[in-house]
Amino acid sequence: MKKLINMTLMVVLLAAAANAKPNLDKVETAVKGYVVALNSDNAGLRHSALYNLAVIKAEYPEIDFSNLDRQLQKMSTKDEYPLIRLHADLTRTYLKDNSLQSKVQVEANGNPVDFFKNLYLEMESSYAETYAKEVVSR
Repeated sequence: MKKLINMTLMVVLLAAAANAKPNLDKVETAVKGYVVALNSDNAGLRHSALYNLAVIKAEYPEIDFSNLDRQLQKMSTKDEYPLIRLHADLTRTYLKDNSLQSKVQVEANGNPVDFFKNLYLEMESSYAETYAKEVVSR
């Protein structure tokens, strides 16, 4: 019986360790890597970095991404690929607007296309609700 309890405890501890969040220093190092990736010549790498910055923001809302605002704004107007320009602007908004994190889910192993689509739809819906209220109140 004691052996069974010890094995169960070991499994629980291993599961907890597997689900534990990494050290914040490691996360900040990852953010620095993604910032470097935003300047890559590889469009896929830039796109992946945008998505993963959103994942980190969802997991660690306390991290301040305001230092990326100018870089993301530049990407949203100057990147050679229209899709990356759009996603850079969506990511910029997601990083700045804490209310979006509770409304739009993003997962580390999720689908970036679904995330950006859902983010756009949420923003469009919010705008429509706000705009409809303004029109009605006039």
